[in-house]
Amino acid sequence: MLVLARLLSCSLVLLLLNMPMLCASGSHPRKPPRPPNEDSSSGIDKSAYALGKKMYRARGVPAKVDEDLKKTQGPVLNDLQKKLTDKKIKASIDKLAGRINAEQLKALRYYIKTRYKVE
Repeated sequence: MLVLARLLSCSLVLLLLNMPMLCASGSHPRKPPRPPNEDSSSGIDKSAYALGKKMYRARGVPAKVDEDLKKTQGPVLNDLQKKLTDKKIKASIDKLAGRINAEQLKALRYYIKTRYKVE
């Protein structure tokens, strides 16, 4: 009986000592970037951010390509694409060249700068 009590107490002590290892869940995936705060004191232009997000997700983008705009926007969007790829962020914004206007391009650059901290 004494041997059984010692065996149980030793088992209990070992179990308590190993409890932190038993509760560990392993590696965790990296959290995605957080969107800007909703309060007005953050200094974020919400309309530009929303429009840039819409352009980033390629929603509401016309299918018609303007060749003149494509020549001017192509290098800018390719540069942004390269910077996002360097930060290991998947995006395909270079395909927007010639399809968005100057205001949408400015909003897209603002969104990427604010959301992903890419200059």
